[in-house]
Amino acid sequence: MKNTPIEKPKLSVFKCPLFTETADKYFDKVPSVHRAYLDFLKVKRENPIAPFGKSDKSNPISTPLADSIPKLRHAHLSHDISVFYTVSGANPVQLKLYSIMSHDEAGIGQPVNYKKQKSLGKKMANQVFTSPETQRIMEDMISLATRLNEEKILPDYLLEQLNLMYNQGSTTTKE
Repeated sequence: MKNTPIEKPKLSVFKCPLFTETADKYFDKVPSVHRAYLDFLKVKRENPIAPFGKSDKSNPISTPLADSIPKLRHAHLSHDISVFYTVSGANPVQLKLYSIMSHDEAGIGQPVNYKKQKSLGKKMANQVFTSPETQRIMEDMISLATRLNEEKILPDYLLEQLNLMYNQGSTTTKE
């Protein structure tokens, strides 16, 4: 019998506006968090269900974050900063990135802040996710529409609608 190599599952990474906003904030302030995030992605690409270090865990059951996003996990990128995400599906596996934030910001620090968790959980549950492919397509469409608008071929209101659609993520999937 011939040995056939086991194929790694394909991983699709989806980001939401909250993730982009929080990642930008921490990547600019703390370069080590950005490096740890890149390591996190490398681990997840190798094996999406493998934990990223000892601190990669689900949120405790019956907490507002777990109630809002039942499979939400968080992994430490530094002592106090974690990436919040879910993993679901099979080939492709979907890695949905919700945010990067401190334990206090997420309400999971000491003491635990259930009011913050409830507010954040509601915000996370309403996020719209964009795949990298969709992101590139939308950026290309906006670039083309902008050029057509500058040449007076495309009316202003259509460019505004396209920008609005892009910023609201209406071409993407909701959790």
